[in-house]
Amino acid sequence: MAMLRVLLVVAGIFLVALGAGRVWNLKPAHGEADPTRQGQVALLSAPVGETVWLALDRRDTYRLQRAMALREEEVLDAAAGRKSAFPVAAGTEVLVIRVSSSKREVEVLEGDHAGMRGWVEFDRLQPTRDYQRPIRPNPRRRY
Repeated sequence: MAMLRVLLVVAGIFLVALGAGRVWNLKPAHGEADPTRQGQVALLSAPVGETVWLALDRRDTYRLQRAMALREEEVLDAAAGRKSAFPVAAGTEVLVIRVSSSKREVEVLEGDHAGMRGWVEFDRLQPTRDYQRPIRPNPRRRY
């Protein structure tokens, strides 16, 4: 009986916290610094290689991500041959147009492919600069 009470209390606390989060519409702490939000300008990044491949169809993004990570050049060349993907240099500025789970539709802002749109996994995006929290002076401190 005591175990049932403990379980009910824990479930009640969870439901209250969940309800409060939904009512107050709580957001993650990184908020505005997140480069993968719709409307944000970000840089394409590639931990392996110098090129990031953008898919024209969002269903192909995972396959391209895997091919880039494993350096499967035949998969990437086949996608280019079918005209279902195109390569963009790492470090290129892009604008996030649309968000769909872990995938982001981006528009290339510079380079040979400027104006073209494609899909990429969110972890291929980095902020254009490091986020710096604004410094507010302490009114009680004498400088």
